Amino acid sequence: MSQSKYDNREIGCNASSYLGNKDLHGYLLGPMKSKGLSLVAIVGIGLGSGLLSLVLSFTVVCVWLRVTEQKMAAEQEGKSEAL
Repeated sequence: MSQSKYDNREIGCNASSYLGNKDLHGYLLGPMKSKGLSLVAIVGIGLGSGLLSLVLSFTVVCVWLRVTEQKMAAEQEGKSEAL
């Protein structure tokens, strides 16, 4: 077996798939880096945005209902005065 210029220690997790597949084209990926958001942070962002969306939607619907109710009350008052 010929030795590639990339060996398992240098490449990391993608070496076995590359060495076993001679028809693979493209560049090898480097070792994975652990910089980024953790799973807890990603779940927290998702839950927070969902909760914010729920509260915002509820507030908008409540305001819309109150405005609609006030308009209907004003219309009913106008009709009763006209009689």
